[in-house]
Order: sequence, then structure tokens, then C-alpha cells
Amino acid sequence: MLYRWKQELLERLPSLFERGPQQLTENPLVERFIRTRKEEHVDYADYQDMEDAWQQLTCWLEVEYMTQRIHSALECRTPAEFEAACSLQQGDSPLVHA
Repeated sequence: MLYRWKQELLERLPSLFERGPQQLTENPLVERFIRTRKEEHVDYADYQDMEDAWQQLTCWLEVEYMTQRIHSALECRTPAEFEAACSLQQGDSPLVHA
């Protein structure tokens, strides 16, 4: 049985990615990210309420997805490692952003 908060979250998230006439199903990159998020976090998480769900999803995105999960499209690096490498190639400090 799906908790009411999880069901509400799953119903609301796709609408966050809709852009005018283009629907979520027309963007394979967004579709893949949502699938990854659902398979790696939402399917296994228990949320107390919507605030707890947003906190857990934010933590998953900022910590696990960006700094721990390697991505084959980024040469088997995390997004944070990839960004740091790109910044170094451009001569920028990876810790300082405008």
C-alpha cells in the first residue's frame, strides 16, 4: 500500500517538469532522471509528510546523486567530479561559482 504522502508526491512531481506544450514524455533526459530518482529513492523511502519528502529528496539529489553516484555519460564520474574537472580545464576554481 502506498502512503498518502508518497502518492501525492508522485502525482505532483511530473507537473514540475512540464514546459508549455512540451510534456514530460517528450523529454527523454527528464524522463530518465525521474525514473532514476523513483527507482533509487522514492520506491524505498518512507515519508512522514510532504516536508519530510522534500527534505529527503533534496538530500538524495545533493548528496547521493551529485556526489556519490557515478554516471556512465560522465565517464564514470559523479556530477561533482565532472564539474570540477571541467572547471580545472577552463582554469576556474571548482569551489568558486559566480
